[in-house]
Amino acid sequence: MMITKECSAILQNRMPEKLNDPGSFVLSCKIGSTHFHRALCDLGSSVNLMPYSVAKLLGITDFKPTKISLVFADRSVRRPVGVIMDVPIMVGDCYIPADFVVLELEHQPKDPLILGRPFLATAGAIIDVKNGKIDLHLGDIVMNFEVNKSMEKSTVDGQAFWIGELAETREEVLDELLLIDPLELALTKAETEYEYMEREAQCLVKFMDSKEAYKP
Repeated sequence: MMITKECSAILQNRMPEKLNDPGSFVLSCKIGSTHFHRALCDLGSSVNLMPYSVAKLLGITDFKPTKISLVFADRSVRRPVGVIMDVPIMVGDCYIPADFVVLELEHQPKDPLILGRPFLATAGAIIDVKNGKIDLHLGDIVMNFEVNKSMEKSTVDGQAFWIGELAETREEVLDELLLIDPLELALTKAETEYEYMEREAQCLVKFMDSKEAYKP
């Protein structure tokens, strides 16, 4: 009797153990004299994010103007207050420089700092999801951290974080993100141009293809 490769792997117990969601990855850090015990490490964020209230707490009031926009998980678009350059973040015994985008929020999030890909790249972070560990490689120094596995996803105003950046030179893309008419989108844009809108466009095309041609 012939069996498939999938069945063979199951019968011979070659498949890895199925694991649950390990939760969010956090670091304890310090800016100035202020400790942050739950700074969220987020590979899904293209920027480092700091709430305006935290910036005021740190005594920072001078922000570099910016025209970038932030796209959140629910596709809402927000403009930040400004940018703070070269903030020294103390992790362990080392200082790591980071630029923060400052955003004004209605409610203080549970995890006030979002350390995105720029910080993780600067810190030489290696995230071991299976074992719940983060290693930071700073030159000859390697720091190992056990992360808190019981955390839930960080939210702002009840919305999960996914942060993308819209550059100043792409204002026309921002206008297209705000389109609410799927017919206009399908008629003016290719289906593969924006993956997150592909489902709506495909549904509209199928609907139009299912209709008979109009005969005057």
